[in-house]
Amino acid sequence: MPVRRSLQAPDPDGCYLTKGHNVTRKIEQAIKKDDHGELRFLNREIELLCKLEGKLLRGVNLSRREREFIKALRGGLHDE
Repeated sequence: MPVRRSLQAPDPDGCYLTKGHNVTRKIEQAIKKDDHGELRFLNREIELLCKLEGKLLRGVNLSRREREFIKALRGGLHDE
């Protein structure tokens, strides 16, 4: 028997996540399960990218290291 799906769009004012679905807690559990290996490294990289994004949005002058990082992200590492 086929599954019926609703064509109605979700309520924009309603909660997207169900009760008891805490994304932060699930990430922390995954990091503990990984024994603080690769996921912890990725978590730190995400934090650094968020700080860099904040600087870019505020228009703050970036350090040389940050400028080189952005250049590498854009694929211009070989352009000197």
